Amino acid sequence: MVGGIFSRNAVALFVALTAGTADAVVYKATLLHPAGNYSDSAANGLSGGTQVGSATPAGAAQHAFLWSGTAATGADLNPTGFSYSELFGASGSNQVGYANSASFAGDHAFLWHGSKVGVVDLNPAGFVGSYAYAVSGNDQGGEAYYTSGLADLFHAVLWHGTAASAVDLNPAGYQQSSCEGVSGGFQFGSAALPSSNFHATLWNGTAVSALDLNPTGFSTSSGKAIASNGSVQVGDGIGAATGGRDHALLWSGTAASATDLNPAGFTTSRALGVSGIYQVGSGVNGTLGNFPRALVWSGTAASAVDLHTYLTGLGITFKYSEANGVDSNGTIVGYGSDGSHNYAVMWTPVPEPSTWVMICVGAVIVIRSPRRKLLRSRMARREPCRP
Repeated sequence: MVGGIFSRNAVALFVALTAGTADAVVYKATLLHPAGNYSDSAANGLSGGTQVGSATPAGAAQHAFLWSGTAATGADLNPTGFSYSELFGASGSNQVGYANSASFAGDHAFLWHGSKVGVVDLNPAGFVGSYAYAVSGNDQGGEAYYTSGLADLFHAVLWHGTAASAVDLNPAGYQQSSCEGVSGGFQFGSAALPSSNFHATLWNGTAVSALDLNPTGFSTSSGKAIASNGSVQVGDGIGAATGGRDHALLWSGTAASATDLNPAGFTTSRALGVSGIYQVGSGVNGTLGNFPRALVWSGTAASAVDLHTYLTGLGITFKYSEANGVDSNGTIVGYGSDGSHNYAVMWTPVPEPSTWVMICVGAVIVIRSPRRKLLRSRMARREPCRP
């Protein structure tokens, strides 16, 4: 029932405006590629107004990079004396990735604090090399490897700020594993038994806590990111239900909860990041060209938005793109490619969801104002109506 000073027309307009909010959101793409002598760049994650990834000086290997919303704010975080580095994740003032020095036998996982100085080597004792892919507070997730014959075998690893804190998450009896997401005390990635395919796997801080999230009917799956205190996970999988093609997947803590996010018209897809109601990644739609296109979802295959369509007006003709990370406000980072070079990109919702709410409320207030004034003049002794 509509009562008080809300007119039916005002309520109808409010409902119409709010109902269209999700569909009305469009995106503005911002090129983060640093000016100067850089050949390639990519943004892999974001947190609190900062974006992280890498940029490659011409004739050299990639350098860890940190941005604050524009190309001009880019900062090279490659540690002094190191050959190359890259950032994958950010949380507050912490960033994670890997770096390589001539003195290392392999790449080492590192923890940064917004600067190229004071970096922390996370490589665990007994491992040749390592990579850190995700960070949440003082938890870092990734993988470490040792050499077995001619092959490198990887184990999922959880750190708490130091190399000595490393926890080997590889389940007993499993040959390999990797952790690519951390949130709320949970870790997400994949693990494989000997001579078997990888299965998406969820941990709660220990190897024995490993939970297999591979959906029924899937031959293989991989976990890429986790959010909401471990209750939401994204990745991809291949199975009979997908026609043997890779499909983006969304879980909520169990194998049975898996939702196929592959949009209609797309042959393949994968989800690489998640935050709040948003999931991001990429997919291939043959009618639009056989190249990946950055995508954002909000929980269903039908909700997919093709972010590649917003990569116009940036001075580059992009052939393909990918979205790697998203925050709870819907800001997305990734990269676009012209086929020869990659360019770090950020997509920002326009208007932002909070702006839509203010527009809707403002519209209702405008409609209500004359009616409220009339009511007050006639019934000054009444209590004001409450919205």
